[in-house]
Amino acid sequence: MSRTCQTDGLHVALLILNKHLEFLVDRHEYFSELEVKPDNLGELFSDSWTQEAMADVVSKGAGDISQVSSFVPAYC
Repeated sequence: MSRTCQTDGLHVALLILNKHLEFLVDRHEYFSELEVKPDNLGELFSDSWTQEAMADVVSKGAGDISQVSSFVPAYC
């Protein structure tokens, strides 16, 4: 895989991780603002659950670059 392709793959991977973080924050805000939360939601999107989920996403980005880019399909 060329260096340009690796860089592009990493860029795509980080964009995906960022979108995942945005999703988590958006859903947390949405469910936090509801007066009555859905019963089947359980702990999903609670403060602690969201913090743990975000920490997991961040750890994927902070880990080994080869691990971050490994979930991006090879297109080069």
